[in-house]
Amino acid sequence: MSKIFNMSDIRRTFRYMKRNGPRGAYYAAKERMKLRAESRYSYLCPDEGELANQRNETHDPERAPSITVVIPAYEPDAVYFRKAVESVINQSYPHWRLVITDGSPSDKTYDIYKEYENDPRITYVKHEGSPGISANTNTGIVAALALMDGAGTGSAPDGMSAYIGFLDHDDELTPDALYHMAKAVMSSAVPGGPVLVYSDEDKMSEPDPSTRLYFDPHRKYGFNLDLLLSNNYICHFMMARADVMKDLRFRSEYDGAQDYDLVLRIVAGLIRDPHNSPGSSTSLSGPETYVVHVPRVLYHWRSHTGSTATNTESKTYAYEAGLRAVTNAVNALFPACARAKNVEHRDLPRISHSKHLGFYDIDWGDADTLFLLRPDVGAVVGRVLDAHGRMKECIYDRDGNALYAGLDNNFAGEFNRFDCSQDVYSADINHMIVRPGLDASRLHELGYRILYLPHMITREK
Repeated sequence: MSKIFNMSDIRRTFRYMKRNGPRGAYYAAKERMKLRAESRYSYLCPDEGELANQRNETHDPERAPSITVVIPAYEPDAVYFRKAVESVINQSYPHWRLVITDGSPSDKTYDIYKEYENDPRITYVKHEGSPGISANTNTGIVAALALMDGAGTGSAPDGMSAYIGFLDHDDELTPDALYHMAKAVMSSAVPGGPVLVYSDEDKMSEPDPSTRLYFDPHRKYGFNLDLLLSNNYICHFMMARADVMKDLRFRSEYDGAQDYDLVLRIVAGLIRDPHNSPGSSTSLSGPETYVVHVPRVLYHWRSHTGSTATNTESKTYAYEAGLRAVTNAVNALFPACARAKNVEHRDLPRISHSKHLGFYDIDWGDADTLFLLRPDVGAVVGRVLDAHGRMKECIYDRDGNALYAGLDNNFAGEFNRFDCSQDVYSADINHMIVRPGLDASRLHELGYRILYLPHMITREK
């Protein structure tokens, strides 16, 4: 029972009840217990033979991207920090550098760095500027770019790009993390490599491997614009192309959600002029090619007292920053939304906190208004519930799998995705509202999205 529902879950349920009431807390706890009971997850570290093969496969620097990992440190726990540093040192992928940027007022971080200073791949930089995680990380980005051939591109002779990844000072990479991220870059057809690469992640407990538990694996979706506007599902582990980072920095006014803000700005930069209709040469399309998902757990998010992994309310300011980041992204991606503030749709879209901390709801109004504000959307579809209040087979992914079929309407789904607006590949035509003048069978061909809206509910008898 303790593995299914522990003290951390009890505290989480109590906090959820304060926000959403007893009924909401009951179903949230019930669903969490159900998911835990059904989980068969167990992280299996690759053995030494497999890691050796990975080293041999990627030994040639002319055929592989260089990756610089930035750890912004601030008064870290000594045990956790050493584990973070050593998780980079122990990578099977050989073409890496590590930049430790130290925003601590004490010498704690520097003293630990001294244990590794003989490794030429590790660089220590003292952050002397403004306080905060964004400013500290930016110092690391500047140092990483300076290490890359003095130009900030790090391009190998064959044009392979360099990348900058980000690791929190108390978390760990799996020993094959950079290998799989590099393989995703090398297998991409995008000239210069994908702009953003991200992996799955899990949570871990004790630093001692003999007693450590791995749990709550986050198996992520591929790039999904509207899901990203609902929540920063990309998160850890993430790396961005260095030439892109030459022009971007974390913004201190978004501390706590600085990575979310960065991802949203990268995505906005990838999307062409949203004034144009889909199907034109400047349509709202393209990020799916340049943002690559590696479907493997490559990052261990440490769960300890005070961490966001354990206590989602430990950084409530981060959720306010996230709300601002989403609002800015919506206005940047869809200029019609900003214009609507001064016309008949003056209060749309309404962007607000979801009942789930760190998640956001966007109210686009009715379908006609949504089509006006979102030129990229060709159809919308909501929840279709059977007589028992369970989701019917109605929306589908690219492989034809029905999403959320059979899920109780009171549940939120894994990582609350059932409650999130998101792009779906296809939907039952009987339940779609299609943009006037469009052929529903040609939506993908014409470059339009199909948008699932969880608050649109149809109950069948």
